[in-house]
Amino acid sequence: MAILSYRNLTVSFSGPALLENQNLSIDRGEKICLVGRNGEGKSTLLRLLANQIEPDAGEIEKLPDLRIAKLDQEIPAELPGTVMEVALEGLGEEACALKDYHEVAQQLAASPDDEDLSQKLGALQEALDASDGWSLEHRAESIIDRVGLRGDEPFDELSGGNKSRALLARALISEPHLLLLDEPTNHLDIPGIRWLEEFLRKA
Repeated sequence: MAILSYRNLTVSFSGPALLENQNLSIDRGEKICLVGRNGEGKSTLLRLLANQIEPDAGEIEKLPDLRIAKLDQEIPAELPGTVMEVALEGLGEEACALKDYHEVAQQLAASPDDEDLSQKLGALQEALDASDGWSLEHRAESIIDRVGLRGDEPFDELSGGNKSRALLARALISEPHLLLLDEPTNHLDIPGIRWLEEFLRKA
């Protein structure tokens, strides 16, 4: 069963067409490798599938609740926060209270006598209790463990390969129907590439 289908897809950016009247269908559980020379439109197609750009023409059919996540090939130069906080970004507003809780908890650990921070942390804890927000933390912890990291590690202190793993956790946390990886081995050494191959094989 197709989760996403395009018919007569055309993308040109007001120049020569990168994609012209192409058809594409992706089935549930399918693993696809996109191969081609530089400049032939591979990244453009991934951006299109991730809804980062709009086609010039074409019709699309997709699951009503289709969730798509994308791991870009470039690692952000600076991304503040821990691996946990980076992973939670993949849930958007749904995880705002949980992200705030972790940020305030870190601030309180540095200033344990700050009453304002203590009260703020208590209020956030009550909000998470009422909304079952802790289930999101359990999901994040499980995914971070799957990629072989710790949630309390500062993202900016990780190696390039481990930053890629953290960003993969951010992509996976929404439990996407379609996961797009744009040159995911760029920042990985040989053991890291083998880890990713095994990870995707089991996915």
